[in-house]
Amino acid sequence: MLFMQGCRGGRNAGCGSGCRGDPPLLRLLRSPAPLLLCSPHASLMNALLIPIKDPLRAKTRLADLLTGEGRRQLAWAMFEDVSRAATGATKPDRIVVVTSFAPAVGRARSLGWDVLAEEEQTSESASVDWASRVLGERGFDLVMRLPADVPLVRAEDIDDLMGIKLIAPAALLVPSRDGTGTNAIIRTPPALFPSRFGPDSLALHKEEAARAGVECVIVKSPRVALDIDDPSDLKLFLESGHGTLTFDALAGMNITHQLSAVSHQPSDPKLKTDS
Repeated sequence: MLFMQGCRGGRNAGCGSGCRGDPPLLRLLRSPAPLLLCSPHASLMNALLIPIKDPLRAKTRLADLLTGEGRRQLAWAMFEDVSRAATGATKPDRIVVVTSFAPAVGRARSLGWDVLAEEEQTSESASVDWASRVLGERGFDLVMRLPADVPLVRAEDIDDLMGIKLIAPAALLVPSRDGTGTNAIIRTPPALFPSRFGPDSLALHKEEAARAGVECVIVKSPRVALDIDDPSDLKLFLESGHGTLTFDALAGMNITHQLSAVSHQPSDPKLKTDS
């Protein structure tokens, strides 16, 4: 179920692309069905973009619960759950992964997806913005960024979001469950304004949209809203995550016992990383 509200910035004729230079050492890898430039008469094209962080650098806020290997297994299981949802979605014309993690490159290619490969990842925002510019240059009119750590997401969630009609230039934001982060973002054109993933990213993305002079829409999508960053996220996920590969991976790590053994303060929303 989606819950929508609108917000509107001023209008101007500018693109507001906010290009800040490419991350270093990037290359485009293509699946057997390459990314194609659209002809002037082609129908609008969209892409689902999934950024993948090296698991060794991911989920550090779970270090009190999980070993490095445990966090790696968790990150991979979440990616597989997101991949399952993405593969079942019908709205994306193409699915694209941007990553420096070789196993993710191989997995994406095995699924027939396109890959934008980084030899070094400087930040989530830099990766997403570079990929969005590349996709825009290759004829894509709309890009939806979906994180790889939302294991409850289903194909219908992706289709519902990508099925919302946006008149370019426009943006759609899906908040995190605490209402401060951005768990999904749709922009048309793709490089409409810079990404600001990190603390308070929802407010920062609204500011960027207003600076670009575009209309934005806020959509609440409960399954997309739950990303796993800290122990409180894990507890909430375990209540409804049965049937996912992530749940199975956590069960294999005896995570319920680990959670009961770890005392922690309530989650500070300002520490959210949208990663």
